[in-house]
Amino acid sequence: MRYLFLIRVAEDASPSPEQADPEAWVEETTRRGQRLLGERLRSDIEAADDEEALAIAAAHPAASFGAVEVRAFWPFEEETEGEEVAS
Repeated sequence: MRYLFLIRVAEDASPSPEQADPEAWVEETTRRGQRLLGERLRSDIEAADDEEALAIAAAHPAASFGAVEVRAFWPFEEETEGEEVAS
């Protein structure tokens, strides 16, 4: 199942440079095949279930000084030739 992570940090948060650096988390979740896409606006994660998704979110560096909102989502199925995806 896919999950969308929204990382929120208060404007007045002052994490150390080590806390704010997500590189180790990005490398680990990419190596495991969990991190599918990561942009400043969103981070798409593949996890077996809610429990695993929450564990991945808890390991994100921003979880120690901000919030990681976790939302399950299902992508639209690919359009087949001549068919439109219902909205």
